[in-house]
Parts: sequence; C-alpha cells; structure tokens
Amino acid sequence: MVALRRLLFLICLLGIQISTCAVANEVPNSARRHSFQLIFLRQTWDELRLGYKADVAFAKLRSADWSKPLFVLGVDDIELYLWASQTIILKTAATDRLESDRTLSHGVFGVFVSGKPIYYGVVLDTLSQMGIDWPVLHQEKVNGHAVMHILPVQIPLGERHPSGAAMEEMTPAAKSKRERIRDPRVEEVMAKAKILVK
Repeated sequence: MVALRRLLFLICLLGIQISTCAVANEVPNSARRHSFQLIFLRQTWDELRLGYKADVAFAKLRSADWSKPLFVLGVDDIELYLWASQTIILKTAATDRLESDRTLSHGVFGVFVSGKPIYYGVVLDTLSQMGIDWPVLHQEKVNGHAVMHILPVQIPLGERHPSGAAMEEMTPAAKSKRERIRDPRVEEVMAKAKILVK
C-alpha cells in the first residue's frame, strides 16, 4: 500500500494525468486565493519562546500578529495535497519563491481557512530531537517541487518516520493526535480546487 502511494506521488509529480490528479473545473482565482492560507510568521519558534506543549504555544500564537507574515501559500501555489500523508506538493513557481526567501527552519506557521486559524505548527528538520507536542512541518525538494510533510507531533529518531507514508503507519503518540491536522475544512477546500489526492 505504501509503495502504491509513493508511485502515485511520483506519477503526479511527473505530470501524468490520471483521474485523481487531474485539475479541472477550478474555482476562480479570486475565490481560491483567500479560502486557504499556509502562513509563516517572521518570528521563529525560539524568538517567540513557544516551548514544546501545544496549549502554551497555541495561546501565544492566537495573539500573534499574522498580518505581516514572512511567507504565505495559498491554493494557487499547490500542485497536489496528499490527504493520507498530509503532504503538500508546491508548484514550481511557489517553490522558487520559497527558495528565494530565508530559511524556514524553526519557523512558525499557521493553517487558515476563510481567515480563521485551524492549527499552528513549527518547521523542523526530519532528524530533530526536539520533543514538540504540536504539529510540525518537514520540507524537502523532489523533482523541482518543494514538498511539505505535516505531522501532528515531532517523531523522535529511532522510531519509524512517516514522511511520504500513510498516516496510519505513524507511532502511537502521533497517531493519537493526527486528527488535529486532518481538518474537514481544509479537505473541502482542496477537494473543490481539484488538487486533493485521498
């Protein structure tokens, strides 16, 4: 099953049109642009002193200034959203924009739908040993596309790492909190934009 998902991922990156990857009947740009936003703050996890626990971090982030972000991604920037693994594949133009900016390491992000926060997270390296108990984002580049893997918690070294694999294969700690990043409002937006792969 994992091999099949990875094959689908690679096929979609190569631009081969199959039914789950076809982008047709798109929502007009004006409607799509504001429906979903992945916003990165200018301040880092360290600068904001967010800590490791979700309740403390989220309380601070709810009162943060999201109006002057470092970087914003919308539906128009996304090539595909792989729902099972919570993997976002960016278009090449968005990838280029992202790379021209400063590194996002330890950066803080928020996922918003219709201007309302859904959840917050922090950008970490895959091998980071930070015991972050709230969503994290791991980033890599595949065939010219930035690929972002969103996980419900940071998974320590030595445990199976789920990036690119199904959420069902996560560690027990991550599995128990995965619903926090599987919000139906995000799923609905991606489905309407015809970029959702279930």
